[in-house]
Amino acid sequence: MQPTKKILGTKYMTYAEKRNFALDFPNYEVRRSIDLYVYLAAAHLRLKKRPNTNWINLHNDFGLDNCIGYHFWNAASVSQKPWVTTLELPCADDTRLKYLARKQCRKIFCLSSWVMNYEKSFLLNSPYGDEILPKLQLLHPSQEANIDEDSLLAKEFEVCRFIFIDRDFFRKGGYECVKAFTKVLESGFSAELIIVSKMDTKDYPLDAPDEELSHTLQLVEKSKGKIKIFNELSHQEVMQLIASSNVGLLPTYLDSYGYSVLEFFSYGLPAITTNINALIEINSSERGWIIDMPVVDTGHGVKRILRNSLEQRQQASNTLTDYLFQCLSSVLEQPNTIKDKSLAALKYVMENHIKSRNIEILEATYNNF
Repeated sequence: MQPTKKILGTKYMTYAEKRNFALDFPNYEVRRSIDLYVYLAAAHLRLKKRPNTNWINLHNDFGLDNCIGYHFWNAASVSQKPWVTTLELPCADDTRLKYLARKQCRKIFCLSSWVMNYEKSFLLNSPYGDEILPKLQLLHPSQEANIDEDSLLAKEFEVCRFIFIDRDFFRKGGYECVKAFTKVLESGFSAELIIVSKMDTKDYPLDAPDEELSHTLQLVEKSKGKIKIFNELSHQEVMQLIASSNVGLLPTYLDSYGYSVLEFFSYGLPAITTNINALIEINSSERGWIIDMPVVDTGHGVKRILRNSLEQRQQASNTLTDYLFQCLSSVLEQPNTIKDKSLAALKYVMENHIKSRNIEILEATYNNF
């Protein structure tokens, strides 16, 4: 008979929690817990039509949860039970810092070196620095390899296939992928582009104009099957598409990390990305291509490409499309570069995102609750 696992609570159970710490632990199970602020945040969203970021990132269990402690995503807790949190983004607000400094907070895992370095720098001038700094620990997401080196080396292709995967088509640069790839086809190159996305106009900070979505669909039609769009697929189907592709695309305007890049790497796909936040430490010229877009610090170390007006949006789109076209053309002109970058991408995942190591680190922390 297997021993009963100890229960750890968390605020939500989204992709982020499942991806980073709701793992297959030998001795622990992570479950969604009771939390006053979840209900307050939901009510605020319904009434005000916008999220309350303070309530989203706070937790109060009133001592009612049947768990030994908590692991949160970005959040801080008023609970008397021990807890840890994972910071996806730098934290600089006094409300959370006050709770992060309390003894109940045992560890603060930083998702990237970008977050870790900013947090250290910020805390040097914070009254909470002495309490919080010793708790910081870098812990990248885990990613299991989905192909071995021999199989990757044996992989052959007649036509180079690029793939873009993200529900936020416009924010992640999907529109620019289609525009740049259209120019690639017009230049006489033979290639394919796979798009897996919801294809709506949701974007940040402004929704995409309907004309951009219409233009996208027109270009797809014009490609005569060279650009394929899939709106809804199972996880297994998406992984099969990655496995049969050669280069991953994430030319994003705003991202904290970029999980799809790790998934590309796990199949030996080098990636084309922008230079946003943690992407510059995940991707590199050794295992992919980085598009050096002009970025601005919008506060507390968060960098993004400005698109606050229709004029800025158009300018950024034109610039990114031109860079992407140059990059795609270079790849197709020198297809032999894909193999070396593919091996480097796979080795990077195998050496730096080991799931068993992350489980060991997290369990060691929970054991001290």
